[in-house]
Amino acid sequence: NPSADWFDGLGWTNWTANHWELALGFVAFYFFLIPTLKHMVSKYGKWNVRNAAFYWNASLSIFSWCGVFACVPVLSSSFVQHGLYYTTCAPAAWYAAGISG
Repeated sequence: NPSADWFDGLGWTNWTANHWELALGFVAFYFFLIPTLKHMVSKYGKWNVRNAAFYWNASLSIFSWCGVFACVPVLSSSFVQHGLYYTTCAPAAWYAAGISG
């Protein structure tokens, strides 16, 4: 399968499992950011973020549709060939490589 070498989801999973402290750092930053932004809004007033929010949401939507086009064919094919249990409960090695990884 030529697309199998395109992306290695297992490598990414292993890397994030070995660097779990990054997630804690981002959570701590988020908890710091909430009261900081509340204070800034109360001090300086509201900001017009309509354009930024539009582009952020549009790019999230495009990213989600790319995921749909990449994953639905793989999942539906596995479901037809192997059934629900294999598709949802088998080890990730069967879908973690290639574009659906």
